[in-house]
Amino acid sequence: MLCKVIQLTKKDLFQFNKSHFRRNLKRRIITSILMSLFFLCFLSGLIFYFLTQKDILLVISIIGFILLLLHSLIPYTYKLILHIVYRKDKFLKEELTYHISDEGIRIASKSATKMLPWDYIYNIHINKDYFIFYISKQKAFILPRRYLNKEETKHLLDYILHYIHDDKIDAS
Repeated sequence: MLCKVIQLTKKDLFQFNKSHFRRNLKRRIITSILMSLFFLCFLSGLIFYFLTQKDILLVISIIGFILLLLHSLIPYTYKLILHIVYRKDKFLKEELTYHISDEGIRIASKSATKMLPWDYIYNIHINKDYFIFYISKQKAFILPRRYLNKEETKHLLDYILHYIHDDKIDAS
């Protein structure tokens, strides 16, 4: 059994969200397509306006420009939302205790306890900074590696390799 007490920081929340959205390939493809369409709308509207002097094409190019501008503000609004969430969500700031055993992972804080049997884990993402235990596509529990020494990391990896099927483990 492995037992660890951790404290998540705002940096952990930002790193998790960055990693989570970077991994979502569909979202990146859709965003790229939308950005291309907005840019084409803007550029073609301007070109045809100067060629034909039709006001509707100027309107189209202005709409394309506004959409490009709004899309470029998304990362900043997202960061603002994360700041607000971290400031207001008391659970995120609570000290968490991870109990890892043959039964699964039990995560306890002063306000709640959650038991995750190994078969409830949807996916595990392992990177140089975190173990991320997904229980659905959008919900996960984060265990920062900085709280584990080499022996504990090996012990946790042994549990993961023993109880989680290889196709559910994403190590990068």
